[in-house]
Amino acid sequence: MNIEKQVSKKEYFMKKAFLIGSAIFMVLLMTACDDLLIPPAAEEAANILYTTDGRRLVNLNIGRDTDSGRALHENLAEAGTDYYEVVFVNAAEDEFYRTSWKEGQTARLAVPPGTYDNGTGNGKAYMFAGRYSDKALLAIGVLAKVDGNDDVYVIDAATTRVDFKLAALTTNVDGSGTGTFQVTGTSGGVTVSSIKVEEKDIPVYILSQADGAVVNEFTAEYNIELDVTQLPNSGTNLNDDILEKIMVQGAPSTPTATHKAYIWDGGDGVNPSNISSVQFTSSTPDMSIVLPIEMELSVPGKDDADPGLCKLYFEVPVYMLSKDRTSGGGDTAAAVTWVIKGGLNNHLPDLGYDAKSLGGAVLLGIGSDVLEGAINGILISGEQ
Repeated sequence: MNIEKQVSKKEYFMKKAFLIGSAIFMVLLMTACDDLLIPPAAEEAANILYTTDGRRLVNLNIGRDTDSGRALHENLAEAGTDYYEVVFVNAAEDEFYRTSWKEGQTARLAVPPGTYDNGTGNGKAYMFAGRYSDKALLAIGVLAKVDGNDDVYVIDAATTRVDFKLAALTTNVDGSGTGTFQVTGTSGGVTVSSIKVEEKDIPVYILSQADGAVVNEFTAEYNIELDVTQLPNSGTNLNDDILEKIMVQGAPSTPTATHKAYIWDGGDGVNPSNISSVQFTSSTPDMSIVLPIEMELSVPGKDDADPGLCKLYFEVPVYMLSKDRTSGGGDTAAAVTWVIKGGLNNHLPDLGYDAKSLGGAVLLGIGSDVLEGAINGILISGEQ
């Protein structure tokens, strides 16, 4: 009888332990379910973002309008464009919402509802596009579609997607009086000739030398153009002011100009030479870029440099609109530092717009008689 009582007691404790363990398991399971089975409304609420002053933001997918392709291809930007940056800003331009992404990635950004047609009193939206490897800025765009609808610029709580249309930045170094590059003498004369490079005639801007050690000074201007007629709503919005949204970067990334002696392959009797210095005179850090970009060139006198050819190319680091990261939504992406330059292969001679050249360097001749006796030297025009 005692053994039977002991067995019964053992069974009792085993059943009690099982019931306690089961209860603990059920509590843990219920806790886990609370974490895993979030109601749809709560899940949606978790993705809702607000401005710093409590306004609800709209989550957007961002794309590029396919109509941009033709314009970019015509201007050599399409092949190099694989990186994008978008900024939405309120009418007062003191709240910024920014993101950037590489080609193939999904771009998303949360912005306040509003009208973003870049018009006076309305919000503004801009896209910068270029090459990821060196951040060469190749194109600028504005809002073109909202949820697939053309010429719609209103973003509301139901909006899910916006698309931007791009127009390429263009240059045309052609030696004419209307070309991208112009140079005038403040203490010396300028003529324009051409030489053959890769079977194409390209301009050489010939800068005169003074006798002895006297330095001649010249003012060079390099323009960057944007055809805003390629962009939507160009007749009523502020597209004409888009270039003013390009801000010059400050230290440590500052504008640089490189000038090097140029060896002309095929130009027998023409030697390499160089100017003595280049100074930017129109690029102020954290201010809108001033176009055309202005530079002062110094040409050494005949005692200090022989007649010859050199090449000049530049890079101006820039950013879009503002570096502000804390206004608006409280923490937006950092501004991308882009680079404006003459060409994707900046150190190679610019063969001109019609040649669809990737080069960005301008050729300079030191000394008025630099091309005398050259087989391929052809005079285009006289004093410029």
